[in-house]
Amino acid sequence: INPEKFYDITGYTSQHESEHDFFIVGHTSTSISLACGLAKARDVKGQNENIIAVIGDGSLSGGEAYEGLNNAAEGGMALEAINHLGYLNKKMIIILNDNEMSIAENYGGLYKILAQLRESNGTSENNFFKALGFEYYYVSDGNNIQSLIEAFNKVKDIDHPVVVHIHTIKGKGYEDAEKNKELFH
Repeated sequence: INPEKFYDITGYTSQHESEHDFFIVGHTSTSISLACGLAKARDVKGQNENIIAVIGDGSLSGGEAYEGLNNAAEGGMALEAINHLGYLNKKMIIILNDNEMSIAENYGGLYKILAQLRESNGTSENNFFKALGFEYYYVSDGNNIQSLIEAFNKVKDIDHPVVVHIHTIKGKGYEDAEKNKELFH
């Protein structure tokens, strides 16, 4: 990192930092709701690009994340129902980065479900995302680039909403961060 640019980098999306950021936000619980808006705009314009939302397990517990999941899951309806009810295509990929950590240790019912999914390699019947109607993929080694490429190739250009649950190690490769996850958040 260039020390002169250190304070130019934000932990959140910012159009000033990256041309790929469309919004300036202060919390990542907004990512799925924002992606729903981008998907609707894409469909109104008659385009077909992938819309991708990235959310961490810590942000997943935010109320707006639940609202976004609810709205994104609407796109999992059968095409006939979508056309009949006037819903637009919700071709969307939601990437869940699950490193078992928020700012502090995760707790609550949703995190018990995520733990069951990790322990079962994504096969637990208690799957919050499938219950909402999402197609679901699990990547057990989310720090492995080849595993990520394989998962993303499976879901690229899929015509309905999908969740890719990626289990990562917080601070992977930086020993101090791996040992003291909260301090190095």
